[in-house]
Amino acid sequence: MSALKWRVVTHSRDNKFMVKGTELNNAVYGGLSRFQICEHRSYDADNNADRRYVIRDAETVTDADVRSGKRPDVVAGFDTLDAAMEFCDGFASMWQSEPELWNA
Repeated sequence: MSALKWRVVTHSRDNKFMVKGTELNNAVYGGLSRFQICEHRSYDADNNADRRYVIRDAETVTDADVRSGKRPDVVAGFDTLDAAMEFCDGFASMWQSEPELWNA
């Protein structure tokens, strides 16, 4: 697993910090920067504050989309950070084992 450098999106003193679905932090995953892991506020069955992780894939937008403010699509969601990182690791392993797919 790769180390993550988190960027705060919603500070803990912000009124939106405890709102379900608020993006709290995000980090670009891996050296190629294709995936971004985003940490979102969620709540468990007993209504205790929790976190959920979604993966955004840069391949889902063009440069023009990004310049116009569009964010990459969410391609996966996970209850744990470890599961989100395993998803990214698995995708990276596939590309490393099959380099011909880079030019597909």
